[in-house]
Parts: sequence; structure tokens; C-alpha cells
Amino acid sequence: MRKFGIALLFVILSTLCFHTPLSEARFYIDINAPALSAIPIAVCDFKDIDRTGNSRLTRSLPQILNDDLVFTGLFKSLAPESFLDNPGLTREQINFKNWRLIGAELLVTGGFSVNGNTLELRMYLFDTFGASMILGKKYRGNMEDHRIMIHRFANDIIHHLTGEKGIFLTQIAFICDVTGHKELYIADFDGYNPHQITNNKSITLSPSWSPNGNEIAYTSYRDGNPDIYVKDLYTGISRKLASYPGLNIAPAWTPSGEFVAATLSKDGNPDIYLLYRNGEIFKKLTNHRGIDVSPTFSPDGKHMAFVSDRSGGRQIYIMDIDVGETRRLTFKGRQNESPTWSPKGDRIAFVGMDGGKFQIYTIKPDGSDLRQLTHLGNNEAPSWSPDGRLLVFNSNRDGKWSIYVMNANGTNQRKILSMKGNQMSPRWSPRLEW
Repeated sequence: MRKFGIALLFVILSTLCFHTPLSEARFYIDINAPALSAIPIAVCDFKDIDRTGNSRLTRSLPQILNDDLVFTGLFKSLAPESFLDNPGLTREQINFKNWRLIGAELLVTGGFSVNGNTLELRMYLFDTFGASMILGKKYRGNMEDHRIMIHRFANDIIHHLTGEKGIFLTQIAFICDVTGHKELYIADFDGYNPHQITNNKSITLSPSWSPNGNEIAYTSYRDGNPDIYVKDLYTGISRKLASYPGLNIAPAWTPSGEFVAATLSKDGNPDIYLLYRNGEIFKKLTNHRGIDVSPTFSPDGKHMAFVSDRSGGRQIYIMDIDVGETRRLTFKGRQNESPTWSPKGDRIAFVGMDGGKFQIYTIKPDGSDLRQLTHLGNNEAPSWSPDGRLLVFNSNRDGKWSIYVMNANGTNQRKILSMKGNQMSPRWSPRLEW
């Protein structure tokens, strides 16, 4: 069930003393530049404005922000040990020369005030070479929502510097077997706060976020048959979407949220269907003697990639939904599966067999520019971040299945979850409205 503290968060989003239009600002990050270098940034300890003696917040708050910014791959964090100064909050209290000397191009300062269970944060972003403030924000909310406030400022930084929305209030759904059953869990984008959201005491598979992030479709064997359910994250209620005889598996929402695509074998052969939100069949998309599974849609909803064994081994195909024409996308190897279409529309990530192990690849929708991204252990179930810059996936490179994240080009692969049991089938949420 989604954390309702977010709904109670009363946040003052006051822009402080900044009037420079984005087009005139010195700092603008072209995230599509072919040779983008990480920008050196210094994030200072936050000031205890009212001198409450809360030293924990002094360092923990900026550490959350620092981790957020580094997570994107757009920024390079400078070690606090290299800092030559302990600046105040405002421009007049900063010796910008000292920050330029250690290579910082951007500087973040911040302060906090605590009144009972209410936390107020003031945070500022500065251009050290221009000796100017780029962004200033003030947030106020409940103490337990301090991470949300920091994530909001990180989102504001990304939006201001790149023109795109940030991903710091997104979540990742995944399957974990720590209870002895495969259940559905959700964690924040960085792996923080994992929590169980189903208790089916059975096998749960294939989570899929609705486009608005309010629901997750999944397959469960809780009634003995593989049926598809939809979990409402606000009410906590799961409803059965598809329970036709045979298989009801691999749900995937269309970009409009109007339909759920799924593989059904009610007529004997596993084919992909479009279902209304009430579970009624709208349209049969595939009709082939092979097994067709794992649908994923282009951002405009006009094309569907899916897996079929119609040519012998499992390969990925693309269908033009309006006309029904299908073409084969993958040709390398005999086993390619788990396609997922980038929200930018420019690439499809998938899993392919290489040397007896599963690895993650990306390819353009026209079949060109195949790239292998992983090489260690087995790597499965890729899923794109909403900005198309990152991929989450599961890997057993450390002996058990865990959740990892990497840049879209395969660099900076790192584990984001440390839980008991195995974690599988991660799915990145859309941007969520808090």
C-alpha cells in the first residue's frame, strides 16, 4: 500500500531570489550530448538554523541529496574532506574561489529547522564560476517525510538544469521470495524502504505498473491457476482481471492505460490479447501456432514488441497494431526474450542467451545497433526508468538474485537492494504525483 504520509506533506515550494530564465542560465545540461561528462558538485553539511543540536540531520540530509544526484550519472560528487570552507546558506556567505579551487562547478548549501514533528528545509544551488545562485527552495513537512523533501529538491535541480523531470519520486516493483513464497514488493527508486504489498502465499509473477502509477497488474497462482490481478495501491485492494481457462500471464498496460495486454491460452494456443480494464477481451492481437508472450508497447502505443517461438527459438517481433503486420527484430542467438521499450522510443532492451548465460542487450526498433550491456553472471528482466536514462534489472552475479541499476549504455552497474531471499522481475514506475 502506498505511503500516505506523502499526501499529508504540506510543502512550500517558494523559489527564493531567482529570476534568471532557463535559456539564459550558464548551466544547462544537454543530456543527449554524445560525450556528456559528469559535473563536479559539492554538497555541504546542512546548517542547524535553530541550533537544536540535531547533528544527525546535519549530515544525513545532504547525503540523501548527494546520493540522488550521483545516481543519475550526471554529477560527480566531491568528497567533503576536500572542502576548504564551511559556507553559510546564502550567496553573500560563500567564498566561491575556494570551491573553484577544488574543482566544484556546482555547490549546494542547506539548512533545517525543527519544530516538534515539523521539519523546514532551505536548500540552494550555486554556480561557483558565475558566483550566482541558480535555484533556491524552501520545503516544510513532517519529519518522517524528510527523504521526500530532499527527493523533491533533487527533482527540481534536474528539471532546472536539463529541462526534464527527475525520477527521484519513482518506485520499483519487484518479486521477492523471502517469506518462502513469491510476493510483490515495492521500494523507492534507490532501493530504500522495501515493503511487501501482497500476501498471496503463492507464486506471484510479472508486475506491470499502470501509466498513472496507481495500480500494478500481476500474475498470481493464489487460486491454483495463473490468473491476472490488479492491485490498487491507494486502497490496497486486488481485483481479478483475467481468469480464463489455462494461462493468464505477462500483463502489460498500454500507454493510454485503457487496456492491458496479456497472454491467454483459453483457446488452446497462447496468444496475446488486449483486455479492457474490466477484464473483457477487446481484441486478439496475435494468432499463430507459436507461443506469443511478453508484450511491450512503443510510447505512442502504435507498435508492440513481443516474444514468439514461431521461428523455432524464442525471438522478439514487432507488430504494427493498426494493420496487424509483424516483423522479426532479433536474429542473434536462438533465445531472446523479455523486451521492454524505452520511454524515449529509441531503443528496446531485452534478454538474450550468450555463452550459456542470460545477458541484457539493447537494440533500435529497426533492428540496428545491437549492444550488449551486461557480462557478469545471469542478468534478466530489464526495465527502463521514466526518463530512459537508466535500466533496472536482476542479476545473480553475487550468488543470489538481486536488483541492480545501470546507465542505459551499460556503465555504472550497481546493486540497489540488500534483502534476504531472491529479488526478481523489477519494474520501474512512471513518474508519480505526490
